[in-house]
Amino acid sequence: GFLVGGPIGAVVGGVLGHMLDTVPQPAGGYGPQPSAPPPPAGPDRDGLVFVSNLVAILTLVARADGEVQPEEVRAVRDFFATRLGYDREDLELVRRLMQETLRVNPDLARVCQEFRRASPREDLLMLLRLVYLIALADRRVHPEEEEAIRTVARHLGISEAEERAIRAEFLRDGEQEYRTLGVAPDATDDEIRRAYRDMAVKYHPDKVAHLGEEFRALAHEKFKQINTSYQEIRKARGL
Repeated sequence: GFLVGGPIGAVVGGVLGHMLDTVPQPAGGYGPQPSAPPPPAGPDRDGLVFVSNLVAILTLVARADGEVQPEEVRAVRDFFATRLGYDREDLELVRRLMQETLRVNPDLARVCQEFRRASPREDLLMLLRLVYLIALADRRVHPEEEEAIRTVARHLGISEAEERAIRAEFLRDGEQEYRTLGVAPDATDDEIRRAYRDMAVKYHPDKVAHLGEEFRALAHEKFKQINTSYQEIRKARGL
């Protein structure tokens, strides 16, 4: 399956292999040994696939400027701890995924392409949004990292307009509300209404409910921003 196949398979396989190596073995005897638990199914499995790809892509983007800095590792850890509520055991999995990504060094474009083939569009948009959220945590991004993020967007099949709208969420300027809806400030009223309807459907929290409640909550933040931006534009234009 996708979880153990493709370029990300070596990363996940290495992490799971290490985890199994550290499980205490039963003493003595040659009979049947307890087998490892099967991979999770349903939302848990979807969440694991998503997180594995997210961590790998974040790690590769962070290393685009030469090496992963300690503050970048902290930014990833803080995101999973504070925004997703990960406990120590979960954070250890994230740490091992980062380490294994650096060791295996999978091709960024191939990771994105495989994820795109196996995932619904809502997951692709969510992943790029989280890459920007963490990469721009300090409101700055190195040119090499920015190019890597554009590579991610391109190989996920995300349009330039969609990418600009996601990026604008974290880099505020005077045209923020329009950028959030993915339209120009001189867009017509009808274009703005149409863009709002499209964005409201595309980013509805229910679209990513299969990834788990924590990702649904993150999607709700984006959904709220879309509504707020639309209301601000309506107010300014008297719509």
